[in-house]
Amino acid sequence: MLIIRSQQISALESAAAERFVGAMVDDLRLHLPHHCRLLDEHDIVQAIRYGIARAKQYRLVSAAGAGAFVRLMFILGPGFDTAAALPWAQRALGDSTDEATRVRALYLGAMQHQQALAAVAQAS
Repeated sequence: MLIIRSQQISALESAAAERFVGAMVDDLRLHLPHHCRLLDEHDIVQAIRYGIARAKQYRLVSAAGAGAFVRLMFILGPGFDTAAALPWAQRALGDSTDEATRVRALYLGAMQHQQALAAVAQAS
């Protein structure tokens, strides 16, 4: 019989978390290079870890959910989830639906927000 001790499980979880952080660094540098250009590796990693911790507070624990939160945090700012100017984010994150539905609502809200900003910029 195979016995896996809690220390071994913790080590596996830690390794998986570090792989996820590394993948997020690569993802952000590829898809959001302007948002990363002023940050060194250490700062990007710290920001990702902060975002993952914040995402957990909203029950975004999958790679897709935490990744979405971190990406939006880089695009909209580290306090986007509590910003009074972004009530759609608070609604989506506080919803009692499943994680995938909340992530879709976040992305939809972010797209609508960006479209509204673009319309204001074009009008001026």
